[in-house]
Amino acid sequence: MQSYLRELSFRSKILMILLLMTLLLSSIAVILTRGIDQINDQGQQIIQEDLPALEWLYQLDMELSVKTHMMEQGARTGYCCSFTERYQEAVEQASEERESITGHKPVMIDRLERELDYLDFLVTNHIDGLLRFSGLEAVESYRNKEWQEAHLAVSTTLEDAKYAIRDQANNAVSRFDALVIRSALLALVLTTVAIVFAFISSYRLSNQLTKPLVKLESELENIALGSYGKQLTPPYQKELANLTVSVNRMSSELKKSFETIIADKRYRDQVLNALPLGIITYHESLDECHLNQAARSFTGMKRSDILELFETSSEEQAEDAFTKHLLKKDVFSNERITYIRHGAELELIVSKNPLKTKWGDTYGYVFQFMDITEVSRLEEQVKQAEKLAVVGELAAGAAHEIRNPLTVIDGFLSLMDQTLPEKDKERFQLPLLKKEAKRIDQIIEDMLLMSKPGDPILEEASVNELMEEMVPLVEALPNYKDICFSIKTTDEPVLMDKEQMKQVVHNLFRNAVDAMDGSGEIRVTSAVEEGMVKVQIGDSGPGIPEPLQAKLFDPFRTSKKGGTGLGLTIAQRILQNHGGTIRLLPHKGTGACFELSWPTDKILPDDAK
Repeated sequence: MQSYLRELSFRSKILMILLLMTLLLSSIAVILTRGIDQINDQGQQIIQEDLPALEWLYQLDMELSVKTHMMEQGARTGYCCSFTERYQEAVEQASEERESITGHKPVMIDRLERELDYLDFLVTNHIDGLLRFSGLEAVESYRNKEWQEAHLAVSTTLEDAKYAIRDQANNAVSRFDALVIRSALLALVLTTVAIVFAFISSYRLSNQLTKPLVKLESELENIALGSYGKQLTPPYQKELANLTVSVNRMSSELKKSFETIIADKRYRDQVLNALPLGIITYHESLDECHLNQAARSFTGMKRSDILELFETSSEEQAEDAFTKHLLKKDVFSNERITYIRHGAELELIVSKNPLKTKWGDTYGYVFQFMDITEVSRLEEQVKQAEKLAVVGELAAGAAHEIRNPLTVIDGFLSLMDQTLPEKDKERFQLPLLKKEAKRIDQIIEDMLLMSKPGDPILEEASVNELMEEMVPLVEALPNYKDICFSIKTTDEPVLMDKEQMKQVVHNLFRNAVDAMDGSGEIRVTSAVEEGMVKVQIGDSGPGIPEPLQAKLFDPFRTSKKGGTGLGLTIAQRILQNHGGTIRLLPHKGTGACFELSWPTDKILPDDAK
């Protein structure tokens, strides 16, 4: 039975409760109606029996009182003044009053009427005869004896009738009160039962409705907070069971949608993180931002750092070009800026595009940047290579055209040196001419070497061995005065063209001696790291002016008086043929430091080319 009730729907339970309440209220109405009928019966009994009896008794009592009063007055007056006629008139008047009484006449009234009629008979027949024939004494004697006995009998019967009617009325009233109390108690009990039943039914029905709803609300809250796909246990109520099935279906669909969104987001994040450029998005209205992997790795900034930057800074307060462009309100495209990271100067290309709604309102921005330092370096290398190629072709042609007449001049100078006396040699400045001709020949050699240096002839040699051979050559330079060498190089054999590397090192040593004016310190260190030989050569001179650093390896650019501007260009070509590089290291304070690097094991032909 209990399981059957649990499986009923709320509508059926409500209808059942209403039916039971109707039955209870109908029972109350039936009981009240029955009580009212019983009360009405008692009332009708009082009206139809007790009240008419009381009216008859009242009338008979009045008649008895009147007749008694007339007898007493007649005794005082000696029964004068037509006593019998007056008594007869009173009897007739009483008879008329009896006839005017309507309603049921109880049986006891007939007896009382007979006794009163008998009392009247005694007065009208015996007393009237005694007055006529026997006198007052006989009348008094008869009144005191026979009439008094008859009067006493009537009075006693009348009083007994009064007591009987009074008891009957009191019993009827008691029964009336009992019926009222019983009906009221039954109505009160049934009403209390109905109220208690209604309260219990309402409570249980409300509990059966609200408890699953509260649980369902809690589960829905968990689903709303992210527990997508959670399945609820259907309650026994049919209506809530259908609702639970719908909620479970919604939860499953939410899980599928969420997984689709997450997969799409993961795909987009992977695409964004795979891009080689940094991307920073900022949503102004939501105050949210996102950085892809490239942006986080390059800047070292987190999402909170970007948000704090937008909240506390502005374009005017920005200290660097990157932050200034990030905080700009205007959009721009492909602007080149300089970015300092870990002390290194990098070149970036940045763009900023708006994020717009479907109505065209701007709600945020996409900031994109890419490190083009290596690209710029490669561009410069390509430009440098093209420039060297052009200059090399020009130098090769010029050297060829100059060398032919120079050979003739050098031959005639040698002939003059052999044939002319010393006096004429001094007069014609022949030693100076030979020296300048030799200098021109050296320039031509440098130009030919720059145009196409010979392929490196690789052999195993150590950097330490190379330096031991180069230091004496530097000490033989004309402007060498007081140079101190600090050499910390390795003895590990590496592949190199020793003669070409000597030319590179000699050029750098000569530049250092010239920069220090023959007095100072030259520092040389070397190491082998990750398959590359790295040699650093520095000096304690005044350093290289910053405007000259950008075009340091351009041909024919020099800050030395009498320099050709080809030494570093030739050194660069030699290192390129070795598959390596030469670069000026950033240096604080005085002096300059160059780093030479090339592979330890082999030289790639493509790199050499």
